[in-house]
Amino acid sequence: MSGSDLSIEAKLRAAFELSPTILAVTSLDDGRLLDVNDAFLRATGYTREEIIGRRVPELGLWIDPGLREKGLAGLRQGQPVRDMEARFRTKHGDEIVAIANADLIVVDGRTCILTALMDITARVRAEAALRETERRFAQAFHANPLPMSITSLRDGRHLDVNEAALRHSGYTRV
Repeated sequence: MSGSDLSIEAKLRAAFELSPTILAVTSLDDGRLLDVNDAFLRATGYTREEIIGRRVPELGLWIDPGLREKGLAGLRQGQPVRDMEARFRTKHGDEIVAIANADLIVVDGRTCILTALMDITARVRAEAALRETERRFAQAFHANPLPMSITSLRDGRHLDVNEAALRHSGYTRV
């Protein structure tokens, strides 16, 4: 069977299931999860049986439920959610940071929300670790009793000096 033999519904279903993006379809009127893809299940640790038909608030997925309410209010006014950073709690209590996008769709005559999440947890953690490393370096650099400077290899210009270097040289930062 070739791809052209599949109905549009079958093709969309396959794309929904195969997507690495975390996808969920939720009823707009009562907030019940109607469908999720495998990426959603892997990310959250839930099984389909545990979540389909349950209301999103009762699962406690959103760490900041107010952010969800803000997105819902916009959707009800015809404004799609775009590039909203949000934090989610998994079944086992871990935290996921994701970029959320959502829009209204009609499924079998029922208005629903299609939510797409891009997991950026690893990037957020790496950025936090980098900031902490930079903070520790700066603290050690400036507290060192020995004169130290950071200079440009290209032109030898001082980019930073510690307090000991200023005291030793008699210069000021300006």
